[in-house]
Amino acid sequence: NKYKCNGLNAKTDYHLSIANPGVLDEATGKRKYSEVADTRTFKMLKNSGNSLKFAMGSCMTDSFAYKHIRDHIWNSLVSKKPEVIFLTGDLVYVDGFDTVAREDSKTGKASASDFDIWQRFIDTTQAIPLYRQKNLIPIIATWDDHDMVTNNSSENTKRKDSAHNAFRAFFGSEAIEGVFEPSAVGMYSKYSIRNQVFYMMDGRYFREEVHIGNDGLIKNEDKSSKEEIKLSEGNVRVKKYRKLSKFAHWGRAQHQWLVKNLKDNAKPSWVINGDQIFAPAILSKRETYTKRINESIMADHKKHFQKIIKDLSKIDSPIAFGSGDIH
Repeated sequence: NKYKCNGLNAKTDYHLSIANPGVLDEATGKRKYSEVADTRTFKMLKNSGNSLKFAMGSCMTDSFAYKHIRDHIWNSLVSKKPEVIFLTGDLVYVDGFDTVAREDSKTGKASASDFDIWQRFIDTTQAIPLYRQKNLIPIIATWDDHDMVTNNSSENTKRKDSAHNAFRAFFGSEAIEGVFEPSAVGMYSKYSIRNQVFYMMDGRYFREEVHIGNDGLIKNEDKSSKEEIKLSEGNVRVKKYRKLSKFAHWGRAQHQWLVKNLKDNAKPSWVINGDQIFAPAILSKRETYTKRINESIMADHKKHFQKIIKDLSKIDSPIAFGSGDIH
């Protein structure tokens, strides 16, 4: 359940207690076995002033391999006392290797079920120490590929809407006039605080799929392409890729939403994306093929990248960029 509080004062410290009400003893009229399950403290974030102390993070795996350092990482971050935390994607590895197999984009075989998706969100939020801190810190989040079911996910990813619903349930918020503006579809949003604006972009839900050949190069940049994939028992699957558009990464509506907001607003702005924005393709040669290591707007969707640079170059207000994904 989500709880909405009104009329809170920024100068007041609040305590939130979750209690088990126990059972009513009919003989005494009192409750037995009641107990406080958890207690947190929080306060409202002041919207006055020009400076903001914030932290930014991504790639929050709950893998057992990182158990020995997980507490240290998040306790160290919290000790710096950020006023707000921006999480830039891969908050949940739905396709964590210990749990759910990754979707096979070539064969079209789905991986996570709807149940798997919700369970992975529950597992992760229980494992990551950030969510168990006594003092709550506001979190503003967007997602990336692993939150949206599987590695390198795109508009064609199966069950992306189930992941969308789960992410909204765990990290979403209703609109707050003048402060927070979420999108109706996808996970992009606008957060205004202390004379700055943070645009949390969605690089997955509308993302057009790229066809990467054995040489590591993109085959559907200028024209549609197809790929013949050998399956078991001599069967062959033909996968078709459409030509990438000039809005291939964010989609037309999200791109235009960002540009319009930047034009209408003179405040310093942050454009934050799940995967990288400016990085070129990193290629690793193997015996029989060349593997593409990273994803970025610049490398995967060149036409859209050029469109972004062109449109943002006309904006008068200062813009800074943030991203996650690579580790």
